[in-house]
Amino acid sequence: MYKTMFVAVAVATVCAGGAHAQTLRQGSSGDSVKRVQRALVLHGARIKIDGKYGPNTAAAVRAFQRNRSLPATGRVDAVTLRSLERPVQRGDRGSVVSQLQRELNSKGAGLQVDGIFGPATERALKTFQRSAGLNQSGDLDSSTLSKLLGSSGSAASGGSSSGGSSSGGALSGSHRPKASLLREARRVLSSNPSGFRRDYMAIVDFSKHSSQKRLYVIDLRSNRVEAWKVAHGSGSDPSNTGYPQRFSNRSGSKMSSLGVYRTAETYNGKYGYSLRLDGLSGSNSRVRSRAVVMHPSAYVREGGTSGRSWGCFAIDKRYSTSVIKKLKGGALIYAGR
Repeated sequence: MYKTMFVAVAVATVCAGGAHAQTLRQGSSGDSVKRVQRALVLHGARIKIDGKYGPNTAAAVRAFQRNRSLPATGRVDAVTLRSLERPVQRGDRGSVVSQLQRELNSKGAGLQVDGIFGPATERALKTFQRSAGLNQSGDLDSSTLSKLLGSSGSAASGGSSSGGSSSGGALSGSHRPKASLLREARRVLSSNPSGFRRDYMAIVDFSKHSSQKRLYVIDLRSNRVEAWKVAHGSGSDPSNTGYPQRFSNRSGSKMSSLGVYRTAETYNGKYGYSLRLDGLSGSNSRVRSRAVVMHPSAYVREGGTSGRSWGCFAIDKRYSTSVIKKLKGGALIYAGR
């Protein structure tokens, strides 16, 4: 249901300026089509955001219409638009609100993703609206959605994102991240076209054993993947099984934290050339104050054993400088399981 509602708000943008009088169909083109395509991508469609209403866009529209028990014409007409134009506001519940909360968390809101549009979500949305120079209504309207997702037509899987980097397409290399983690990382990246570096990103899969490669560094221009071993926090694995079982944002927990990270500045510290991190999710918002960083380590060795950290992303010291140089200064790291 969240997809239907979330798309409703997105497609409302198309209605601005009298778009009710226009039916979009195969052969249509322009910004209205781009906005529909962007909404369909949020709905799960794998189409290019190119402003050209081709067969793939029409098929995605038909799928949406079937989901809403509308005639599956493949055209965005007034009836389809009316069914889509439902605002998201305080009092709403469901997956659409969860999606909104995740989008706000990707910008540092720190919300609990519970699918309830309550006071905390409203405050977070107003804070975002204020920072974006918008009317602080506390409702997810079309102008807010455009700012929240980025107005510059980022690409779905298989397309090209702003700045010439690739946010989709097949990955190459002998190791690949879990599909669900890759999808979420790409969603965050495409939702924040100016919020992260566009050449590299990384994914950490904490569902894997520490003896396995589970830090994936992805070249967004070529889709080439490097995979490395990385430590997890000792508090996340108190019995030293090799599998982290619990995660925390609490100071002194010595646990790893899940969520969206943005890399920051480098420094030379106790372990050598290291990389500071900022947590953008509610589940990792304290990583900077906890001094959770990426640093070289003698207890993590490619081709050997992997020890535990105090929550830091510790990697083999023989390769750490190369990895950190690729990720420093604003790259996305997504840690999940």
